[in-house]
Amino acid sequence: MSYRLATLISYVAILALGVVYSISIFRMKGADMGGIGPKYFPALLAGSLIMLSLAGIIRTVAGQKEDKRIEMPNLAMILATAGATAAFIWLWQMTGRFYLLSFLLIFGLMNLYKPFWKSGIRRLALYALIAALLLLFFHLVFARLMGLRL
Repeated sequence: MSYRLATLISYVAILALGVVYSISIFRMKGADMGGIGPKYFPALLAGSLIMLSLAGIIRTVAGQKEDKRIEMPNLAMILATAGATAAFIWLWQMTGRFYLLSFLLIFGLMNLYKPFWKSGIRRLALYALIAALLLLFFHLVFARLMGLRL
């Protein structure tokens, strides 16, 4: 993939996120946009995100014509990670099972990056322990300390 194409894809993705973020802000209930209220700072961030990504697109298109190649040797792992993360978010919204899905995501990604069958069954137990301890930490910090329901 060329450097310019990768840059353009990144800017378009960031622009799309900015537009989705803006739509969600304007659907928020609360004070109107007339003054400084709960929508002000998120709207400022969304506007900055959109404007800077548009500036990046213009700069990339109008910039230098020479192009470098970008090698992506682990593209399959990158796509698998992005797909697993998207599936995690979708399933979390559908089921509300944050802790179970988080455990499966963390455990699955650790196995994706270094499969336990290449390292032995002890590695499988270690991955399960790490995922469980990480989720215990999330629970203590977010649910107990901050009072957020995950």
